[in-house]
Amino acid sequence: MYLRVDLQEVPPLVEVHEPEDFTSFKVVLVPSTHTWVEPEALTRLAGRARDDAWRERLAAMTAYARRQGWTDGQGRLRAHVETVVEPDEPVGHPERDMRPPGAGTAS
Repeated sequence: MYLRVDLQEVPPLVEVHEPEDFTSFKVVLVPSTHTWVEPEALTRLAGRARDDAWRERLAAMTAYARRQGWTDGQGRLRAHVETVVEPDEPVGHPERDMRPPGAGTAS
């Protein structure tokens, strides 16, 4: 089974596909080159609701984006989507991996 996440939708659309296949599991991302973000969400996520100077700078950025055509009818900002590929968590035996190098090996 897999989850299909369509990042072209706002909010992203998440669907379960092949729900009867229990032999594998994955997440499939349908990428987008941009997405829309509400300025209020940025303020909230940044923890800056009471920071007047920060909010003024965000308002200036939003006004610039509006002049450039980078906002939608709801006032959301168009943001580029960048994909970062990070290595998976190491797979191994936790107890063995916690020992110092050479520990537990025969000499």
